[in-house]
Amino acid sequence: MNTGSREVHNEAHIAGIQGDHVEGSTSIVNQNVENSTSIINNYTYISKIPLSPSGKLDYGKRCLAGGNPIGARRYFEEAISDGLSSAEVYFHLALAIFSKRSIRDLTTSDRKQLEHIEEQLRDIPEDRWSAGLKAVFQLAQPNSRDQPDHQCGLKLFYDLPEDLQAAIQQHLNLTLNSVVTDALWDNRKESAKREQLANDRTGRAWAFFQPEPARPRAKRPARPETLPSTRTIVWSITAVIVFGFLGARILTQLALWPTLSYLTAAIAAFPALYSGARWKFHIDTIIEQDRIHHGTPRINTAPPNGFTRQVHEHFDYFFAKYHPRNLTVDQWLAKSAGIRLHFGNELADIYREQRIKPGQINWLIRSIAQKTRDRYLSGSLHTYRDKYSPPLKTVSACMVSSSACVVALFFIVTHAIKTLDFASLAATSIIIACSRPVVVGWLHHLADWQTYEDAIRNFRQTLTERTEQYNQWRQRLAALRPSDLEIETWLNADKTMILAHALNVYKLRMSDVIDHSFLLTAERPCQTQREKGGPARHSRYRVLLILISRDGVREFETVLNFHKATYAGEERRNYRFDAISSIDVTKSPDLSHSLSLTLTNGPTRTITVGRTWNAIETPREPPGRDDEQAVRVDLESAGFSHTLHLLEGIAAEGRPWLQHGVERL
Repeated sequence: MNTGSREVHNEAHIAGIQGDHVEGSTSIVNQNVENSTSIINNYTYISKIPLSPSGKLDYGKRCLAGGNPIGARRYFEEAISDGLSSAEVYFHLALAIFSKRSIRDLTTSDRKQLEHIEEQLRDIPEDRWSAGLKAVFQLAQPNSRDQPDHQCGLKLFYDLPEDLQAAIQQHLNLTLNSVVTDALWDNRKESAKREQLANDRTGRAWAFFQPEPARPRAKRPARPETLPSTRTIVWSITAVIVFGFLGARILTQLALWPTLSYLTAAIAAFPALYSGARWKFHIDTIIEQDRIHHGTPRINTAPPNGFTRQVHEHFDYFFAKYHPRNLTVDQWLAKSAGIRLHFGNELADIYREQRIKPGQINWLIRSIAQKTRDRYLSGSLHTYRDKYSPPLKTVSACMVSSSACVVALFFIVTHAIKTLDFASLAATSIIIACSRPVVVGWLHHLADWQTYEDAIRNFRQTLTERTEQYNQWRQRLAALRPSDLEIETWLNADKTMILAHALNVYKLRMSDVIDHSFLLTAERPCQTQREKGGPARHSRYRVLLILISRDGVREFETVLNFHKATYAGEERRNYRFDAISSIDVTKSPDLSHSLSLTLTNGPTRTITVGRTWNAIETPREPPGRDDEQAVRVDLESAGFSHTLHLLEGIAAEGRPWLQHGVERL
């Protein structure tokens, strides 16, 4: 075996891992929106009320099945200390001790606890759990030339119910010796093939990583002032007083045409203002909608990690993802720039709260993107022009009444000039001078109120539509979202199939592997999800498989797409036992752990695991006890402890270390 040899392969495919229904990629620059969320849900691993011993047993079983042996072990030990001493609790406690660990990883305390369990087994009545516990102790014996114990263990194993067999294989996969492993390996592979895509994984796994959607909101329009501006009121009062004075002068003259003209102007002024305001409302609304629908792209100057910037990036992503088929992504982004800017600003404004994350409004952004695309394809994207086109009766009323006012004032002026009525002429001049600020002020005020009334109707309609979409999205997630147990089952199946592929690549049997370890880390960008008290789950994993055989160390590395149960690319490395120069572990203030592996004739490789929070989240307080517990669970779930123990032992002692720690339990 050549020290440090390395092979790289791209677009590899594992037997049993399928890759159908792959979504097409887009040319959008930031494609990390759906793949960059970190969420915590309340689920099954932590109880908010005191538990009875049997309740602690149930919660421990949930933790164990969900890949959290640390939490499971704590529940089982508390149940035993509370007086529960059944074979069931001892069986699951033994599985929790062995889970994700090999014989070499067991501490002195672990071995004493296992000895205590074995002693308790003698006084426990015979049932399915005691039979399973006996099988566990028989199968966990290390390799030796004398095989009767192993054959006895296999017989006990095959006599167990299928659920106990599956549990033993899952949690003792690093503990079983080579004789037992070869006997069970084919069954384990077949089970993994069945479980890997079971329960519509490719159609449901994505739902697990969706955040809890934020409740629907819509932007309520601002209510305009009840009265127009002070300037408009002053000019209006002046005009009314002068107009009243003019009327008194005309009526005292008892002239027919001036009187009719005066009454015509007084009567026509009000419909002229109202219809003019309606006309202005329609025109202004069309101009505003045109600005929204035909706006030009703007440079996003919001802070890089700010909420507004992220919301606009999410809009860019979803509009690119749901673009019309007859347009390229760039063409559609150019056409929809104004719409994205408008809705992006709206959502950034109404959801600007510290507890709201951008991913929680993805359901609404996605809905807006799809609705905009559908409106474009149906030709209804610009129907607002028809809806808000000024009605003919409004235009006619405005023009007729306005013309009547002008003609009436013309007759009044003409009469004043003929009769040399300088007071009426002065009053008319003042009215004409006041008309512009009065008309403009009242037109704006009345149009603002009509705009507000229309906006209120749109607000209520929008909120109703968004509430319906929100309920549909929640119902869909509830119907599709898999449990954390299903996620753990699928992940274990993936690891088994990757192990099978690696063994096939290296031409090894399972019995040729003295020990092996999986190290799973998040491959960014990815979505991250955890049930409260459980391990972090990722939509994309970087999987490092380390195989220890008699000849040396082999590594197999790939990237797993958990949604589709596929992997892309593979890297293979192999080196002798004496090629490992050192192993360094660094714990950062944010609780992440970095493992650095240095070879005697190669570069240092650093692997970081443990911290699952994403950069798009706002900075939090310094880590507390809950964070430390979560990271501990993550490290155990990722295989960090076993991998570190394995590599540290080889780095310190080389091949002789493999013979240590395998004495009989």
